[in-house]
Amino acid sequence: MLKFSTKLLDTPGSLLKLLEIIKNNNANIISINHNRNKLDVPFKEAEVEIEIETRNSSHIKNILKSLKKYNTKILE
Repeated sequence: MLKFSTKLLDTPGSLLKLLEIIKNNNANIISINHNRNKLDVPFKEAEVEIEIETRNSSHIKNILKSLKKYNTKILE
């Protein structure tokens, strides 16, 4: 399992691009929360929390590498 949060621009297609990275790595989404109403989320952005099913630690590393390649910043 891999659970992470990131911030996206709140524009059409931004969430889809993130989900395509996950799909292209053959990971299964367990849960997703898309929130643009939190006080600490800047205007025209959205925070996305995703939990995905993974095979092993190597699979997780590959997913994180792909997210980084497409400039997806994982929030601490």
